[in-house]
Amino acid sequence: MEGTPPKTCITEEPSEWQALFVLAAQQMALPMVYGTTRALTEFQAQPEEFRREVRRQTIGQTAAQIRRTQAFAAVYQDLLIQGIRPVVVKGLVCRDLYPSPELRISGDEDLLLDPESFFRCVKLLEQRGMELVSGGEVPEGDAALLDRKTGLYLELHPDRTTKQDVGNGGLELFFERAADRAIPLQCAGITVYTLPNTQHMLYMLLHAFKHFLHSGFGVRQLCDMVQYANRYGKCIDWAEVARCCAQCRAQKFAAALLALGEQWLGLEPDRAGHPERALQCEKDGADLLQDLLDSGAYGDSSMSRRHSGTLTLETVRSEKRGLVRTLFPPISAMRQKYAWLKQRPYLLWAAWGLRGAGYLREIRGNGKENGIGESLAIARQRETLLRKYGVLP
Repeated sequence: MEGTPPKTCITEEPSEWQALFVLAAQQMALPMVYGTTRALTEFQAQPEEFRREVRRQTIGQTAAQIRRTQAFAAVYQDLLIQGIRPVVVKGLVCRDLYPSPELRISGDEDLLLDPESFFRCVKLLEQRGMELVSGGEVPEGDAALLDRKTGLYLELHPDRTTKQDVGNGGLELFFERAADRAIPLQCAGITVYTLPNTQHMLYMLLHAFKHFLHSGFGVRQLCDMVQYANRYGKCIDWAEVARCCAQCRAQKFAAALLALGEQWLGLEPDRAGHPERALQCEKDGADLLQDLLDSGAYGDSSMSRRHSGTLTLETVRSEKRGLVRTLFPPISAMRQKYAWLKQRPYLLWAAWGLRGAGYLREIRGNGKENGIGESLAIARQRETLLRKYGVLP
């Protein structure tokens, strides 16, 4: 975590090292793990071909991350010049917490924008050559854009408060007019604007909670929270964090998560401002840790796990199984993927058909282990987990 290799390693067994780096790749943490372990005698004892391959992947991922970071810095500065001041959350801010930021890989960069700037920002990014992932139409709500030359992927989130239930993580309830409260921060050689420390910590916790309610999230997000708490913890109002988490039934989850950070990832209570004093509730994180390891970086370690997320989320919303709604989502949800439904809502049945056909192709392409039965089994396991951490009664 802090760039210091572990003092001991439990094994020299090649199969264990291979399993470690497979897991690291699933968690989008391979460069971080390689950077920490490459000097270990036990790693140096592994077959040369294996070490060379891990190094090759690390160099490739790191170079790609440097390219994306440079592209993001150029885009962000251009937006500032044009009078748009996006609020950066996670991503670049989290990478800046590490001794070697380029080893912390980001799949995308998240930006919060005030409603008045949102569509103008999308148009400016398109003029720079970025493409809307939705196929040319600005979707309702969030927008995602890709620069095919650099690999930069931006997710734009309108800065607004909307009525959300616990099924959506309660995320938008706490960040109204974030742009008005943004603070400057030096990252990657430029000045960006981000959330104040308390709000940013809360944002990371609730973003993780939102993924937890779907199909899960990985260890890297917890690493980010530990690093952020260790650097800014004494500036964080942990009582406010606890109060907000309690409003969306996330307090036990947050307490268990930070307890795992202290046990395994180097969270230091003194440096972090003693979050455990505010989050006074059960801190048994053993089952949560296993879920993090099983999830992959974004809860997508398998197709079954991805599809189980919809079942789990519907259970949270209705406290009963949501198979019918899973198979036939409402038009508001379908518009996010099928933008043409905005002009042709009467074709909802066709969108359901396309979605179902795509699901069947995924099952056939990924084998029996990724079928609906496996999805239901994972959903049941995760419902038990949600009950343990107080999300479900």
